[in-house]
Amino acid sequence: NVAALPYSQDDYGRSIVRPYPLTASTNTYSSADWVFVDWVTPAGRNDVPAGTLDADNDGIPDSAEVAGGTFAGIDLYAMGARTGKRDIFIELDRMVSTSAGINLKIDSLQMIVSAFAKKGINVVFDAGNSFSDTFSIANFNLGQGSNIVPYEKCVNFDATVCIQNVSDKRSIYDWKEENMDLRRRSIFHYVLMSNSEAVDGSVGDASGTGEINGNDIIIALGNYIPAPTTTAQSNQLINFHALSIMHELGHNLGLRHGGNENLNYKPNHYSIMNYIYVNGLDPDPSSMTAYQRWRKAKGDGTPTSSCSLVASPCGDKSQFIIDYSNGTSAPLDENALMESANIGRGSNANAYADWDQNGILTTTAISKDLNGDGYKTILTDYDEWSNIVLPFSRKYYGNSLPNPLKTPSVPLEPIGNDKQEVISDKFNFKVQ
Repeated sequence: NVAALPYSQDDYGRSIVRPYPLTASTNTYSSADWVFVDWVTPAGRNDVPAGTLDADNDGIPDSAEVAGGTFAGIDLYAMGARTGKRDIFIELDRMVSTSAGINLKIDSLQMIVSAFAKKGINVVFDAGNSFSDTFSIANFNLGQGSNIVPYEKCVNFDATVCIQNVSDKRSIYDWKEENMDLRRRSIFHYVLMSNSEAVDGSVGDASGTGEINGNDIIIALGNYIPAPTTTAQSNQLINFHALSIMHELGHNLGLRHGGNENLNYKPNHYSIMNYIYVNGLDPDPSSMTAYQRWRKAKGDGTPTSSCSLVASPCGDKSQFIIDYSNGTSAPLDENALMESANIGRGSNANAYADWDQNGILTTTAISKDLNGDGYKTILTDYDEWSNIVLPFSRKYYGNSLPNPLKTPSVPLEPIGNDKQEVISDKFNFKVQ
């Protein structure tokens, strides 16, 4: 007695249910018991009422963002979800290990929360009892219990890579299936702090990988970062962890290394999604030092130490800047670059981008391949904050899309197959 489920790219994640709670009037053993609702609540009770909206477009029904409301029996309101404010929930598990690269500090998560809070977005992590023995939103314990999962030297998105593992675990999906409450799957992102993505557990081709428009993330820094022995190294560890997780989360939210494209190393794309800024952002993009990170990454390699950068990763976390771009940079025409335009976000008095690295302001247009892709084109910025996509399970390309890397593709299956295209990253973190 209900309408057929809609099927389109922008109309996804709905279901036909017997609504909770069951009563004499809703359990008549007839077709009248079944209703069409706009949400799926896998492995939990069908407690999202018919007609419930998502007014703030965060992928969480409004009925679960008010006191007394639940989603599949989960009290998201108690975990911090609110109507009128976009929420992102993230479960963070870590392999049992003594590695500094796996055991992140609470400060790193707080940095990410603060970066999103500046844009009015509420990020909530569940790191189990890592930082609190009891339920605490501030200390990132949403009640999952221990977030420590079995160790393996290798974890990958491709299950055919980690063939030397001792256990039968190969892909991140093996850890997720075993350790994540199934009811969370359409709401929570999943982050696994792990050792390596390489078959032998060594420093591999990726320090982290995130699904694009998805919900799963590998952070593989077990062999990248040694135990810190100085204050600068401790700061680097905290800052690198924060940047790595926020970068991969950006992929989950639909962002690429060029914002809306894969073109990397654009100086005017002022975002930690850009490899130029894996050492954080300069606090003033119109300053003389704004182009320094380009010079280190694609120029003459100076300064040789990332600790010499303004707002460097070696400094206190309060000075380290992680952010996505707001898209306000002017285009940079690589065939006619004006150094006075700096990196495209204005120029303070006497500030310029020394693209030809001759130590003085060149007042005529120069031609230079700034991003090193072998072409000279017009480089553009992108407003990432206005275009991130939170409701990954509400779109056809979200957590229900078959993995395009898998041949042949399998039919859409919201619970049994939540694999997407992935983007791997290798940040050359060098503790100094």
